[in-house]
Amino acid sequence: MTKELSNYLTKIDEVLKRLEIKIERYEMLNPKISAVNVGWHIEHSLMVFDEYIDFLTNSNPKNYKGKFNFIKLIVLATKFIPRKYGKSPKNMLPKDVIQIDKNRLITHLAETKQKIKKLETLPKDKYVDHPVFGQLTLMQTIDYTVTHTKHHLKIINDIESK
Repeated sequence: MTKELSNYLTKIDEVLKRLEIKIERYEMLNPKISAVNVGWHIEHSLMVFDEYIDFLTNSNPKNYKGKFNFIKLIVLATKFIPRKYGKSPKNMLPKDVIQIDKNRLITHLAETKQKIKKLETLPKDKYVDHPVFGQLTLMQTIDYTVTHTKHHLKIINDIESK
């Protein structure tokens, strides 16, 4: 494992620990901040990790065509996603908020942690097709998922504090 990958995996571990702490308040809702509760933001963040790991695993490096994308450059460079800017694909959205409970989130977090171990052995030339950014390399995908999770953690913090 490269030092770069090791650093990214440490960052993933850090954001997952922060999500885990938030599970206790999964029912908290503040409509002034978000139309959905804390549990939804946790579930969505875990779903993004899961889906992207699946996409990376199944990608064919021969199909990668690295193209310049200004929005991707800005988000990856600034590590910032503006609120209400993007819209997630339906497969990345929790289907039923009612089914999100503490046990479900704890189980999903454990499953995601197991799945993340796959990143240690994936070839560096794997990639993801992102709906806004185009193709993301393995390292860009990991970087983006950390940034994306931090974005949702900020929303969760605002839900909790207001």
